[in-house]
Amino acid sequence: MADQGRAEVINLALLHCGEDSILDPAGDSKNAKLCATVYDNTLAEVLSGHPWSFATTAAQLQQLGETPSDVRFQYAYQLPENCGLILSVECAGIAWRNWIGETARSNTLPPAEYMVQGRKLLSNQTNMQIVYVRNAVLPSEMSPQFKSLFAANLALKVFSKITGSTSGKTELAKEIIALELKAKHADSEQTNTMPENRPNQFVSARQY
Repeated sequence: MADQGRAEVINLALLHCGEDSILDPAGDSKNAKLCATVYDNTLAEVLSGHPWSFATTAAQLQQLGETPSDVRFQYAYQLPENCGLILSVECAGIAWRNWIGETARSNTLPPAEYMVQGRKLLSNQTNMQIVYVRNAVLPSEMSPQFKSLFAANLALKVFSKITGSTSGKTELAKEIIALELKAKHADSEQTNTMPENRPNQFVSARQY
């Protein structure tokens, strides 16, 4: 199933290059190999450009048994392997509740100070949770508009090597701009069912 979806995306990309479709995305043909080389990186790049609803998820971070070398922070957390763009951070532990209690009269919320260092998140807060965009999704999870956008970006990456020319590449780049606007517009119309006022509010993602 996943291979069939991958073949669909690659064939959409090849269509932009004026090439015939392929049956096996993992095959030995030149076009299949070229697309396979840049497929995952291109997908991660396109996913990182917008908080796509179909790729957004939440996770409780695992606290690591180490003290960060950066003296500004007390705790280190392991980011999920599929973590791409971090959208928001929640401090749901004792430190968060104590802060609320100590400054209840001010009616303000503390900022979630953190810093991403490689595949780790450093913070002075405990029980950290994040909402993030996954850096990889299956074609079956993609919206039709995103799939078209991804395929066009994939085509742009391999265009010159497949066609042996740059003629038509500028037009494809312009088409990508239009496809991106269309995909983002369609995605923005998806309904968010998460309640706005939760016991532990998510705060906008920000680095230290």
